[in-house]
This record gives sequence, structure tokens and C-alpha cells, in this order.
Amino acid sequence: MLNNDPNQVVSGASRADGLVSDKGSLHTGPFSLKKAFSSVVNAFDIEAVTTTWLWRSLKSRPATKERTIALIERAIVDVDDLISRQIDTILHAVSFQKIEASWRSLHYLVDTEAEYDEDLTIKIKILDVSWEELANDVSRAIEFDQSQTFHRLYSDEFDTPGGEPFGVMLGDYHVSHRPREGVFESDTEVLNNIAQIATAALCPFITNASYTLFGLDSYRELGQHPSLHDIFDQNEYIKWRSLRQQEDMRFVGLTLPNILMREPYRYDGTRSEGFIYQEQVNDADADFLWGSACYAFGGVLIRAFANTGWFADIRGGIHGFGEGGAVRNLSYARYEMDRKGIAARPSTNVQVHDFLERELSETGFIPLSSFHSTEHSVFYSNNSFHEPPQYESEIATLNAKLSSMIQYMLCVSRFGHFIKVMIRDKIGSFSTAADCQQFLQNWLNEYTTSSEGTSSELKARYPLAACKVEVHEQAGRLGYFTCVVHLQPHFQLDQLVSSIRLVTELAVGTTTGNNST
Repeated sequence: MLNNDPNQVVSGASRADGLVSDKGSLHTGPFSLKKAFSSVVNAFDIEAVTTTWLWRSLKSRPATKERTIALIERAIVDVDDLISRQIDTILHAVSFQKIEASWRSLHYLVDTEAEYDEDLTIKIKILDVSWEELANDVSRAIEFDQSQTFHRLYSDEFDTPGGEPFGVMLGDYHVSHRPREGVFESDTEVLNNIAQIATAALCPFITNASYTLFGLDSYRELGQHPSLHDIFDQNEYIKWRSLRQQEDMRFVGLTLPNILMREPYRYDGTRSEGFIYQEQVNDADADFLWGSACYAFGGVLIRAFANTGWFADIRGGIHGFGEGGAVRNLSYARYEMDRKGIAARPSTNVQVHDFLERELSETGFIPLSSFHSTEHSVFYSNNSFHEPPQYESEIATLNAKLSSMIQYMLCVSRFGHFIKVMIRDKIGSFSTAADCQQFLQNWLNEYTTSSEGTSSELKARYPLAACKVEVHEQAGRLGYFTCVVHLQPHFQLDQLVSSIRLVTELAVGTTTGNNST
């Protein structure tokens, strides 16, 4: 909107001139644009401004054609530089970067779905809610199932005919153990509430870990500490360690570090803005556009489910029967001196080497590893935030560890969704718990094969190695059943000898959100 107030126009011109006063010719000196501008500013006549500036610039020396062209070309270069600096200021503003990174991350998910989901079985839904709003909702509710988040994830889907349970939640946040401004509850307490909702809805919550969680100023410092275990042994992490002991944390995953969402703009002839622009990157941490690694993990989940309808193959490198945790189609910036594009910068803002990857995994994180000078990133592990207990039996300890992995929570939850939805749609069909148990057992048997030499294709069709269902009537609650399901999936790269236990409540008249695993 234009403002014809002369005083305001002059003020604006002064600010613009001050922004670029270090430049010559067009901006400062005896033939500056400011002097030409000030003589006609009241009329707000751009043509007059240009004519006056050109006349004053040429009047001291003969106005030859060559000199006029050179002066105009130099002015165009200065204008391009002025516009470029303003665009850099906008693009590198923290608030703008957050918006751009979120939208580009969402675009990445949608593109991944379009590439792999030929049968259109995957749906992406968006809920625009800040961490502050989410924290206030789940923390102020008397019980977790009284929050709006619970109603969105559970009640609107499980309790509503035709509702479709969510498979996974991706939270575009960066959580830490320290209090944040504007939020009454700490991230630790908020995660505890979210984990209860995620467990009830059988829907893992995946978000990003902040570098401040490790007491760092940036992710680049992550590999410089001798031991991550020593960090979390400090007193300020007492609540954090206690939170990891809770079984609900098996439905929470914390990814890291950040991923590059866009290469810096280069003037390479592929764009046509009408001026020359090349993004100036002085600080890779501040000026590159970084997004949450949870979106990369979400892309892996989309690909795995689109290919097999299952989540077993979501970690490790590319192999003969799948792509594992390999991340496709990320952005990679090139080195300035690499004219031919031979070597690529890592797609993450820190390279996670083998030892660091193992430490991060052991301390409850899902790290994305990038290889040096290659366009290759991989999730080698997907441990949940839960710290599995240690037992005297090595086998029991191993099973507890595998049972806390996100991929197996996703697998078990998928069956849990079907069980709860089928029973919801068959309200009044079962007179006894035994009838319900037999129905569910027969259904699960259709997805089970115990053959050890089963091919990967057959395992995708029959994802369970063993299954067992127990349904009991609840004392004093007519029509309510407690359902205990023991599932043993075919495990990728693991030797799990026991099953994962899922406990859920089934109702004849209404459904409820009580689940445990």
C-alpha cells in the first residue's frame, strides 16, 4: 500500500539509503540516487527520479553512449545487490526459516507418498498446533483422556463409526529437558502426557530432540563430548532418566539431528526472477535451511508401508529384500569449489559416526547418519525413548530391548487398530468373551506362518510368526472385555524368541482408551 505523506516517504528513503550506504555510485557520492530522489520525492515520480539521477551522474563529463551504458549497468548491479541483501535478510530470519522448513518438510512427505503409494492407502493429516498450545492442552486436563489431543487422536477415530486410527504422529518440535519460555510445564512433563495419549491410541509420537538437551550450543558440538552417558548421569537429568523408565515411552521416538530442506539459491540460469540473486551463506548453522529429522523418518515409514503394508523393514541400509532405513530425496548442498558437483555436503548438520550412533541409540534417540561426500543417509536404529529394563537372563534383556523399538511398536499397533475397529463395528455380535476370543484368534491366524525359511515376500503377506489371544469379561462391568494379545512378528535382523504383549479394553456399547503393551 502506497503512502503519499512526503515525510513518511523521505523517512523510508533514508532508511533504505542507510542500509546500503557502504556501496558506491548508485547509493553514495556526488551522484547518489538519494540526492536525485530527494528533489522529486514529494511527487513520488519514479521516472523523474531516474531521469534526475542519470542527468546528475553524467553532467560532470561528456555523456557518451558507452559511458551511459556502463553507468546503467553498474546501477543495475547495485540494485541487484540491494535486493539480494534484503532477500537474504528475509530468508535467514529465524521466524521465516521455521515456516519455510515446516512447509518444505510437509512437501517432502507428500512427495514421498506420491512416489510410493500407488494404491492410495496412506493419508496425511495436518494439525497446526504450537508446542505451547499442545503443552497447555495436555497439562491442564484433569486426566490425559480429557484433553483435546486425546479426543482428536482417539475418540474421533476409535469411538466414531467409520473412524480410521492414526498410524503415527510426527511432531515438528524440538524437545529438551529444560523449561522453555511461555510454557508452564517442562518438556519432560508434556512428553509424559503425550506418551499416555499415544499409548491409548496405539499411535507412536515421533519428534526431534533439541541440541540444548545435551547442553550444547549447536548440533555441530554433538560429537565432541567424550561420552553421552556422562551427560545424562548429571543431576539435572534426574526427571529425564525417570521418564525413560516408564513403559508408555515405548510410544515416543526422538530423532536427530536436523536435515537440510533446501540447497542455497545459486545463480545458475535455472531461475528467472528478473534480477541476479545468489544466496549468501556465511554460517551453515544459521543460514542453511534445516528441518526436523522426524520427517525423514516419516518418509521411511511411508515407503515401507506402501511397499509391504508393514513396518518391519525401516532400519539399516539397502539390502536384497528392501531399502531398510535408507532416506531418499533429501537436499544436499555442494561445496563452493566443487564446480562439477562431485562431492556433496552431508544432508544433516552433524555427521553421526558409528560410535556416536551407537551411543545415541543406547540413550533413547533415533539418529540419522550421513555419509561424507555422498548423497546417502540412513537410520540404522529406531529405539524408542523407553529405557528397557535389565534382567538376569540375557535372553530376557534382549527381548526387552527389541520390544521397545519403534518399528515393533508400529507393527503391534497396526494389529491393535484392526482389533479395536473390528470389535467396534461388531457391537452386539458377541454374547460371551469366548466368542470374541475365537473370532480374533481366527482372524490373526490368517496373518501367521511359523515357517523359518519363509521368503521376504511371504513374510510381508504373513507378518506374524506366532499369535495368541485371550479375552476375559471384566468383573462388575457388563459388556466390557479385557483383550490380551501376544504377537511375535518376523523380526528384521533380530532374533526375538518371545512375543510382544498388547492389552486393550473392548466394549459392547462404547469404546475406551485403555491400552498397554
